[in-house]
Amino acid sequence: MNPAAALILAAVFAADATAPPTPIPIRDFVRPAEYEDAKISPDGAYLAVTMRRDGQNVLAVLSLDTLDVASVVRFDRPNDVDQFHWAKDRRLLVSLSITFGALEFPMPTGELYAVDADGGAGKMIFGQRAGDPDSVPLVGGAERFDGSHRIMNLLPDDPRRVLISTFRNNRGREHVTDAALLDVYNGQLRRVAHAPLRDAYLLADRSGLVRFALGRNRDFAFEVHYRANDKSPWQPLTTDAFGDGELIPVAFADADRVYVTDNRTTDTRGLFLLDLASGKSQTLFRDPRVDINLIEIAEPSGVPYAARVTPSTTAYYLFDDAHPYVDVLRAAIARFGDVNVAVTSFTRDGHRALVRVVDDRNAGAFYLYDADSRTFKFVLARRRWLDPERMATVRAVDIAARDGQLLQGFLTRLPDAQSPGPMVLMVHGGPHGVVDDPYFDEIAQLFAQYGYSVLKVNYRGSAGYGRAFQSAGFGQWGGVIQRDIADAARWAIGAGIADPHRIAIYGESFGAYAAIMNALLDPDLYRCAVGISGVYNVPMLFEAGDVRRRSMGLAYLRATVGDDPAALEAISPVHNVARIHVPIFLAHGGADVRSPIAHARQLRDALAAQGKPVEYFEKPDEAHGFYDTDNRVELYQHVLAFLDRYTARN
Repeated sequence: MNPAAALILAAVFAADATAPPTPIPIRDFVRPAEYEDAKISPDGAYLAVTMRRDGQNVLAVLSLDTLDVASVVRFDRPNDVDQFHWAKDRRLLVSLSITFGALEFPMPTGELYAVDADGGAGKMIFGQRAGDPDSVPLVGGAERFDGSHRIMNLLPDDPRRVLISTFRNNRGREHVTDAALLDVYNGQLRRVAHAPLRDAYLLADRSGLVRFALGRNRDFAFEVHYRANDKSPWQPLTTDAFGDGELIPVAFADADRVYVTDNRTTDTRGLFLLDLASGKSQTLFRDPRVDINLIEIAEPSGVPYAARVTPSTTAYYLFDDAHPYVDVLRAAIARFGDVNVAVTSFTRDGHRALVRVVDDRNAGAFYLYDADSRTFKFVLARRRWLDPERMATVRAVDIAARDGQLLQGFLTRLPDAQSPGPMVLMVHGGPHGVVDDPYFDEIAQLFAQYGYSVLKVNYRGSAGYGRAFQSAGFGQWGGVIQRDIADAARWAIGAGIADPHRIAIYGESFGAYAAIMNALLDPDLYRCAVGISGVYNVPMLFEAGDVRRRSMGLAYLRATVGDDPAALEAISPVHNVARIHVPIFLAHGGADVRSPIAHARQLRDALAAQGKPVEYFEKPDEAHGFYDTDNRVELYQHVLAFLDRYTARN
């Protein structure tokens, strides 16, 4: 066996010979997963796996039956493998990311590299460096394209081409969207549709004909356009103001019917079957409390087979006529229970599939399903160094806000956690379009391993609990959102989980803003607060950062935050430091373009000027969040020391 094969197989099958130390090292929680994704080839001959090796993301192709290495796709630094698809039986499409200059974080380049399963015929077929023999090892010839892409349809019946959306940059900070057929062998690109919207999501039917275009206009209203065929002009189907819900086509059932999700006339988002000829809609499934959060679509066929909801654990609506795909999901649910099951890929004959399973204690494991024997064979674990038996469990909890609104939270806790004991209230970012769930979270697990109960709460404004619930958070950065978060802390005290004198609040991005703002508004609830990559001067959102620079960014900010300068200052920690009476820890990246470093430096300086206790951690090469493993280890060493220093006091 060659050295590369030995390396891959050792990684797949190795198990720790001795129990990990106690407590589990910080590095084991914050370093990247060993494996990111895995997919079986349509003909069932190969398994492709993205993995972390020597500080790079690479793609390994293994023979499925023997797990011998057929090839390894690795680019010269600073290029990295980002995502991949099996375009054809023996042909892979690989998207690239690149680490720019001295910055720690990778950014997608928008490019596509195509290569055979055995490593031959490699070629950059799409993007700025298409056909450039000096950028990566290539066989040149494709047309260069300044922009990015999205894979729309793998066209399994076409031996050479796939259908992609292309996004070409223009001067208006938006992207001109087209659909094009891309030859995966020579990179030839032929445009087949032009979207009537900028930054549009295009949907094709199963034959590859582009028939829907959807997205937001400059007023942030949601538009859906439709055409019957490639000779017909685009016609507007729906236009809905922000907050009024959206009809979203997701997949075609056949030539005349399309599955859509819709929440315009119902509070929660449901699944419907829309007849395009008559305009009539049939209700298929809707949960009264939570939105559908995912439609499962088989790759490479494009057949939808399940809708997923997560009220407290995972539940599925199954498309009974979508054989054999739904059979795999049924078997996986029977085998693994109410967990997050994703079928990453199927063979064309439906006899085998690759399934990824994630639960509260398991960061993810891949299993090969054999339809003939109806058995699951373990293939690999994403973080094999973390023993699920040593992880904390996650329990869904219902929290009543002070006005009676029911909130859902998730409590992460080791079985031997103290009651009541120290607790971290962990606030998610967003705030809109984001939701906490009951699945594995490495930072929550890190805090739990070091002695903390961890409580998350889906406050008003969070996604997933209906249109009214999310809209209730618009314009409420310093209002009802903060009250909901504080009510979660009080619930934990009343439930005997949290020692009222040992509660810390922690967040990243908007969660960092909320952590500082909640400590400002309710200082008696918390001993300390931690903010990472936060927004602390709200008026600055309109002056700096990438949100306001987007074509629809200012419309979004006005709708969700407001634009009255005095009101924005009133909900800004920077302008209200006199009301902060707990120790603050701030961490930020110098290259953050979402919330520029000035947010953290202004708050740090304002706190220090008034003699308020503040600790500060900055890395010049990090962006919005911390990416580099060594930086993340150092960060959480500081965070844990800070939490221990203040929550240990009684």
